[in-house]
Amino acid sequence: MDQLLHRIRACLVTVSLTGLALLAGSTSLLSSVFEIHLHQSFGVHQILGCHLLHWSGEHLFWDVAMFAVLGVLVESTDRRMFCATLLTSAIAIPLCITATNPGVDVYRGLSGIDTALFSLLATTVLHRSLAENDRLLAWVFGSLLL
Repeated sequence: MDQLLHRIRACLVTVSLTGLALLAGSTSLLSSVFEIHLHQSFGVHQILGCHLLHWSGEHLFWDVAMFAVLGVLVESTDRRMFCATLLTSAIAIPLCITATNPGVDVYRGLSGIDTALFSLLATTVLHRSLAENDRLLAWVFGSLLL
């Protein structure tokens, strides 16, 4: 039991955000608060909260599953980089979509953050494998990043 509590504390941000995403998926109340319409004025709570909303149960399942796996792998290794990547991508994604995709009006989901976390994980493994002269692992993760 102590080991389980230690692991949960090591991934507290991941566990909390996974729970919030599941809660947001089970109630429409949060949709009205967090939904972001990209071509209207929006607040910080919408920029950060839109990632917790999803279009369907299947979308929620796959996004949250990927977020939980990547979050546990990255947060338990380096919480500071995890949180920096999480916050930066959460802010940048809606703003970049607004600037580059005028046809998209509403954004929902953790997909962009999942991609950012995967990139952080892959870059970390690539860097470590290069430092340890593990060419096979470096090639694999370098290819995945491409």
